[in-house]
Amino acid sequence: MRLTRSKPSYIHEVRVENGNQKEWVVSLLPPRPPYNDGMFDLRITFPAEYPFKPPILRLATPIYHPNIDEKGQMCLAILQYDNWKPGTNVESS
Repeated sequence: MRLTRSKPSYIHEVRVENGNQKEWVVSLLPPRPPYNDGMFDLRITFPAEYPFKPPILRLATPIYHPNIDEKGQMCLAILQYDNWKPGTNVESS
């Protein structure tokens, strides 16, 4: 796991939560409507078994999106245990 120096323009900030390298908060600034007027915090938790087990992504900022449930959990096939490959990393996913 590493925090990259060159980040996409829609990522405002990446920070380690409470000094724990396995807990990241990524502040997103979406470039297009309907979300371009907001900033959204995405929490990434890396389990002890990472990279053999996928990270857990949760949107901390409430939002309506068809792939995000009311708890902020993301419903993406790549994040399912059966679909996750150890060669996948946060930047490539």
